[in-house]
Amino acid sequence: MAEFEADPKKPFISPYTGEAFMLFMFEGKVYCTEANSTAFKYPLVDAEVFAGETGGPVIKVPLDGTSYDLSTGAVLEWCPKDNFVRGFLGKLKEKTAPIPLKVYQTKVSTNGNVIFKGLRD
Repeated sequence: MAEFEADPKKPFISPYTGEAFMLFMFEGKVYCTEANSTAFKYPLVDAEVFAGETGGPVIKVPLDGTSYDLSTGAVLEWCPKDNFVRGFLGKLKEKTAPIPLKVYQTKVSTNGNVIFKGLRD
C-alpha cells in the first residue's frame, strides 16, 4: 500500500494474461478498472481522481473529459464539449451511447498485496 503514497494511480499488467489494468487509491480504498477509457481508449494513468457530488470516487479522463464512478464504472459525463479539442471529440461521440468502464472487485491482503477479481457490470 505504500506505493500509493506518491501517486494514487498505478498501472498493472497481469503476469498471467498480459491484460492491462489500473489501480486507484481513494480515501484508503483500492479500486481496479480496465486500463483505458471507453470513449477513445485513452490510458487512465493520467486520469484525475476526486470525490464526486455524492462523495464517492470519480475519475476524469483528461483527453475527452469523460468521468466515471469508480465504484460502479457508470459514466457520469460522456465526452463533454467544454473546450476546443473536447468539442471536436464530443461531436465524434454524440451519437454513441455511453459505455461503462469495467471495474473489478478488490481487496487488500494482510501483507498489503492488492487482489482483484470478478467483473462488475
